[in-house]
Amino acid sequence: MPSLPQYDDILYSVPSSMTATGHLRVKLNGSGQVELAGDELAIGSLTERGATADEEATVRSAKAPTSIMIANGAIAVGDTVYSAAGGKVSAVPGAVTIGMAYIDAAANNHQVLVLMTA
Repeated sequence: MPSLPQYDDILYSVPSSMTATGHLRVKLNGSGQVELAGDELAIGSLTERGATADEEATVRSAKAPTSIMIANGAIAVGDTVYSAAGGKVSAVPGAVTIGMAYIDAAANNHQVLVLMTA
């Protein structure tokens, strides 16, 4: 039987200028620390516990099959999910296609479960 790929969460440093909450999309900066991703590719999303300045943050890989993310507006089940500003995701087409909504988000700052397809 073939082995299944592993999508381990990874610890990254958070710069002192950033206070982040869980489930926002992040990218790496030039110093190898995480910062919020905008309408661009991300390495993954912060886990629920979030992170505060000068602490490590656990990041769920963008290659994981599913991920909980934060919506910037309503997203219905089956909608295509795109990158948005401030580490959030949107049903409005953006620069990066993230996946498909598996569980909906009713409004801004609500959680949405995304089946990662990108």
